[in-house]
Amino acid sequence: MPLTENPAALLKPLAKGLIVSSQASAGEPLAHPQVLAAMAASAVQGGAVAVRLEGTESIKTFKALYPTLGVPVIGLIKTALPALLAALDAIYITPTLHEAQQLIAAGVSYIALDATQRPRPQPLQELVNAIREEILASGQAIGLWADCADVNDADHAFAMGFDVVSTTLSGYTRQTSTSPACVTQTPDFKLLSQMLALKAQRAAQTSVVLEGRVWAPWQYRQALALGADAVVVGSALTRLTLMTQRYTQCF
Repeated sequence: MPLTENPAALLKPLAKGLIVSSQASAGEPLAHPQVLAAMAASAVQGGAVAVRLEGTESIKTFKALYPTLGVPVIGLIKTALPALLAALDAIYITPTLHEAQQLIAAGVSYIALDATQRPRPQPLQELVNAIREEILASGQAIGLWADCADVNDADHAFAMGFDVVSTTLSGYTRQTSTSPACVTQTPDFKLLSQMLALKAQRAAQTSVVLEGRVWAPWQYRQALALGADAVVVGSALTRLTLMTQRYTQCF
């Protein structure tokens, strides 16, 4: 069952629409909590129904500077585990309970974590169970968000009762790095459709989200037309360095 069983408060359903991911890599001029929080707030002013933020400092800054916006915050913490050096083989989005505890303390609405089948510090089901216990103890209504790479990841996430399953990691695992969507740098509409079919088969309340390589408004509209509950856009809106490179390196 989804985590909305929390007796302290019911988790509000994810609103259908645009979610903006405001993140930046280390070394980018935009990689400062106040800047990332301001971009997230600007996105809400433009109509975003939620924001996705990495790191507790950015999350806390957003909540402190813009308390009246009232949109859900999808939180995550990226970390590189020493034992998993190859990026395509590494679990780096909220990999352990320690990162999840920090996100709970920061007061996020959803905790995003890597839900792929790659080697990890502990089995995903054990991690999910431990996070659920922490959330219940906190008395907060916090959902679990599965960042998936393929349909098998999504199937396991549905079975574990995640509140949201997303196409976030399509193209970021060794098995999906050569997929047509990754090669053409386009959204993985095929995976989205597979996830929606799973949702229908299970008659699940789980939200299904498209994320990754959404570069244009028509792709956002197509995802919603296919049945996505929401669409996450990050780089095309908040990664100025990457967007500039799309112009300067296109020759």
